Amino acid sequence: MMDYLTRYNQARCDGGETGTWRRQAYAVIAAVLAKPDFSERETLERIDAAYPFGRREHYPYKAWIKERRHAMVALGLRKAGPKVARRMLNAEQMALWED
Repeated sequence: MMDYLTRYNQARCDGGETGTWRRQAYAVIAAVLAKPDFSERETLERIDAAYPFGRREHYPYKAWIKERRHAMVALGLRKAGPKVARRMLNAEQMALWED
């Protein structure tokens, strides 16, 4: 089975926005997911505690929430939407052909 960080990367490959706020949120969440010593719920609590942008409002918070949703999919705490599910399935299928 894939680790959480790999699933997180697959879930977030939306080909869309890669702005500064989103990159910073990704880096923080990826650092939390890289430590698999906790349960899924505890990991989500640690992700919430690691929020790096001060007040939870405006665009930085929206970028954080978008990245948090991808992390929840990777942790299995939320179902993937149709686009994300398709991307993850395609990535898993492509991995079958790699050596």
